[in-house]
Amino acid sequence: MLQPNAKLRRLVLTGSVAAITATGAWYGAGIKTRQEYNAEQRARAEALPVDRVAQLNQARESLMATKAGLEGKIAQLERRGADKNDKDSLQANDSHET
Repeated sequence: MLQPNAKLRRLVLTGSVAAITATGAWYGAGIKTRQEYNAEQRARAEALPVDRVAQLNQARESLMATKAGLEGKIAQLERRGADKNDKDSLQANDSHET
């Protein structure tokens, strides 16, 4: 059977190793992300005008798709609001008639 001091030491050591591992993974992921971002920025800066136009068109298409999706969601919410207002109006009319 382990002594209380040995149990505490084992827990501290286990927690320390886990914390160091997690911190290292987080730091490494940050470095990788930064490197990828810098490489992307470098590629954009070195791109020919024809390539830049293609990149901008691709970004525009992506933004237009996002816009269409958001407009659809807004329209759906407006329909829900209109339906709810219609129901509320009907209920209010029913209560006034009785």
